[in-house]
Amino acid sequence: MMKHLTYVWTIVIGLMFSTITLAYPAYGLIEPHRTLIYFSKGFDDAVASFERQLLVYQCQIDDRDLHTLILDMNDLSDSK
Repeated sequence: MMKHLTYVWTIVIGLMFSTITLAYPAYGLIEPHRTLIYFSKGFDDAVASFERQLLVYQCQIDDRDLHTLILDMNDLSDSK
C-alpha cells in the first residue's frame, strides 16, 4: 500500500511541475528594462558620435539592461 502511494505521489508531483514549466516559456517572461530614445533631425555628426559612444559603453549598457533607439524625425513625419 505504501509503495503504491509513493508511486502515485511521485506521478502527481511530476505532472504538476511539468505542466507549470510547459505553461510558461522562457521567452514569455517580461523583464524590466529602460529605453533610451535619441531623436534626431537627420543622420549627422551628432548621431554618428552617439553611435560611437554606444559602442564604447556597450558593456555598461548591457549591464544596466538599457535598450537604445535612434529615431530620424525627417523619416517619421509627413508634415513639414
